[in-house]
Amino acid sequence: MIHLAILTSERVPNLLEYDQKLVKELLKYDIIAEAVIWETQSSKLLNFDAALFRTTWGYHEKFHAFLVFLDYLDSLKIPVLNPVRIIRKNLHKYYLRELPSFDVPIIDTVFVDKSSDISLQSLITDKNWDKFIIKPAVSAGAYKTHLINNYSEDGSEGIFRALVLNYDLLIQKYIPEIKTDGEWSTIFFNRDYHYTVNKIPKHGDFRVQTLFDGTYTVCNPPDNVLDVSKRAAELFLDECLYVRVDGVRSNGQFLIMEIEMIEPDIYLDYHPEGIPIFAKSISKRLK
Repeated sequence: MIHLAILTSERVPNLLEYDQKLVKELLKYDIIAEAVIWETQSSKLLNFDAALFRTTWGYHEKFHAFLVFLDYLDSLKIPVLNPVRIIRKNLHKYYLRELPSFDVPIIDTVFVDKSSDISLQSLITDKNWDKFIIKPAVSAGAYKTHLINNYSEDGSEGIFRALVLNYDLLIQKYIPEIKTDGEWSTIFFNRDYHYTVNKIPKHGDFRVQTLFDGTYTVCNPPDNVLDVSKRAAELFLDECLYVRVDGVRSNGQFLIMEIEMIEPDIYLDYHPEGIPIFAKSISKRLK
């Protein structure tokens, strides 16, 4: 038997409902899985053979503590899915600027270092953007994410200054097609593509998360969505159990927003075979 720690957080101490079903499914592969809360139960990891990152939600708000936890987890020398080295890199969204060199297009993005004294106006003066998004480089779930309608909007410089004092930032062009075409999340387990979820924001919003009443549908992706997502995922699939590639289509081109490899929702409850597929994939990685 393999004893597997499913890493979670104080926000979801008993795991999501579909992860609870995953625990039962894993028994078919002689894998005994148990939730371990990263903030308070790290010492329990001494009793496990491997660890799986799932719902370590809120790490971005306890970032330094999370880095200490990663160091501890690394010191245990047990298999970790996804590997700690990958987690460390994926924490900070500056990894996005490396992707175009691998023929993986990203949304037009300006990267701004913490405490920079540059003005927002000077950063976007040559962009000709009608709208844009400002968000921290370490974030999740639209945390401190702002949609700016145009630079002249009252308070935009103030929003930028308040954020850049404390965070590295991404400033990204707003893609209006997200309102109708949605955001595409493509899921890979081990080295294989498995399914895609299309996410449409609530009318009048730009955020697709269910927290903000986004609507999710499992569907067959357009060819360019799948092709670009595969190129992005293949950069990491040799090492990773799971990769979720998020992006939007703009003028017919698919552009990457994020590659999620830490604690993303992988929509196991939306795909009828999601839980059995994921359990089998975990077994293959551990045996």
